[in-house]
Amino acid sequence: MNIRTSSFLAKSNELELGRNINLEQIGSIQKRLGFGDATVLQASKKVLGAYEFVITSTGTNYLLAITNNSGDTAGVLKYRTTPNGSFTTHPDADCEALQENSKFEFANFIDKCFVVGYSSDDTSWQTIFTLAGIIDGDYDAESVVSGAPNAKYIIQNQNRIILANTSNNSSEIFYSDYPNATVTPNTLAWDSNNYESITTNDGEQITGLTKGFNRTLVFKPSSIHKVDTDQDPVSIVKEKGNIGTTSHRSIQTIGGTVLFFKEGYGFYAYNNDGEPVLVSRKIDAIISAITPNQDINSWADEKSYYASIGTVTYNGRTYTNAWLEYDTIIDTWTLNDGIDAAIVVKFGETDTKTFYFGGRTDGTIYEMFSHSTTSTSSSSTSSSTSSTSSTSSTSSSISTSTT
Repeated sequence: MNIRTSSFLAKSNELELGRNINLEQIGSIQKRLGFGDATVLQASKKVLGAYEFVITSTGTNYLLAITNNSGDTAGVLKYRTTPNGSFTTHPDADCEALQENSKFEFANFIDKCFVVGYSSDDTSWQTIFTLAGIIDGDYDAESVVSGAPNAKYIIQNQNRIILANTSNNSSEIFYSDYPNATVTPNTLAWDSNNYESITTNDGEQITGLTKGFNRTLVFKPSSIHKVDTDQDPVSIVKEKGNIGTTSHRSIQTIGGTVLFFKEGYGFYAYNNDGEPVLVSRKIDAIISAITPNQDINSWADEKSYYASIGTVTYNGRTYTNAWLEYDTIIDTWTLNDGIDAAIVVKFGETDTKTFYFGGRTDGTIYEMFSHSTTSTSSSSTSSSTSSTSSTSSTSSSISTSTT
């Protein structure tokens, strides 16, 4: 797609609009795959978080997901052990009374799943906790997180757990000691001095966190900071320029490139060698149509970056539950609709993983890109001679099964 260029100047292989299409086969336009095999966690509730928890020592993995309960008084953690199976409520009673309306984030370390969360609706923190599996008693808010603050964001990197935007300070990162590998299971401690302030007094809080270039990348809306917790003292280097992210869940890494979204500007690519580059200029009109403060939820495979952008209206037409695909190999954007993703996760019993997404409003987990049925697909092409061709096709309804 190239919306910025006049139809007189557009190249013969550029689209004015490419909706629900796949350009992977060079020289052809195909319909994208659909989604299905829906499993309802809690009807009419947003999926607040989802994660693949892997117990490394045994190779066991679980798909975890959290929604509010029916009365919106607490979050409820459920798990699934097989693809397309049913979800079971975690038997530990402490897992059935999590902070409602929170965004939950997860990290995998020392055979435990670390969980943090924060509710902007209630301005309340989820108490940081760990899970060791799916039996009663696996919830633990003491042993390996004692001394750790609550936080909005979490990753595992450089053999530590790293927290960001904590209950101590919105510009703080806080990190664990190295695990004690001389005991089984490993233990973890949190020194009260294991914190760093990231450019305080600039009026901005930390808005994102990821791994990148053997560092921890800490984002604010107008900056990126490369943090090396393996150095003593900890090394913090601010990237040049004034570009950061407004959406933690928009951050994805493909190869040596980190992609992310900044509200009011668009999607950027960062390669650790200078200021991030805006890669979405060709679709500026769609970027401008994104609702302010919209949750941008992204996912990525080996070549493409995807972002759920909510419902947008472009050129007089409304695209419900829209999402974008950016093919980083052939540098193309397409506009899609019909996927209302609050969170997206990879999960599978083998090395071949499948994407699953949790709905923003229906409390449902769906399997993605595995069904031939899809919504209406269309494309409009424009050549330098102003000739326009368009095709459209409609398939049957999306096939789902719910339990």
